[in-house]
Amino acid sequence: MSVEISNAIGTVRSQHGRIWGFLMHRAINPVMRRVLAGRFHRIMGSGTLMVLDFHGRRTGRPFSFPIGYIQIDDSLVCYTPFGWWRNLRGGVPVSVTLRGRTLDGRADVSTDTTKITQGLAAYLRHNPGDARFFRVSLDDGRQPNLEDVARAARSNIQILIELD
Repeated sequence: MSVEISNAIGTVRSQHGRIWGFLMHRAINPVMRRVLAGRFHRIMGSGTLMVLDFHGRRTGRPFSFPIGYIQIDDSLVCYTPFGWWRNLRGGVPVSVTLRGRTLDGRADVSTDTTKITQGLAAYLRHNPGDARFFRVSLDDGRQPNLEDVARAARSNIQILIELD
């Protein structure tokens, strides 16, 4: 039985405090977008980080976020606790900057906690450094604690991007 959620509505400010939110929007994200799009992308972990670009559903405003991912064949999977995911419901055209190249695709979201739990565990095995962002402990230094993953799945959304 799967459970649907929709409580992943936070912002960087509400999740981590005002100072962290300011730093993310004004300093860290802009630098990461430039680095991941440039020739030094390998230095900054382009095997685990990409830039996701899309337009707001109602306003048409452009959004651009550095985000962790795992690639499975021609699909990219990522997770977020932040409310901007609502712009991606129903299959939305996106572009990603992946390993220094810009690619087009279509994104959709899943709020199914069973699916998120399974996917997030695989994601964290691939990107163990992100475990702290999801408040998941690692057993034996690399295996995500499944109880922590299940808890994190209740406050995150899975984004699936099918590349063209």
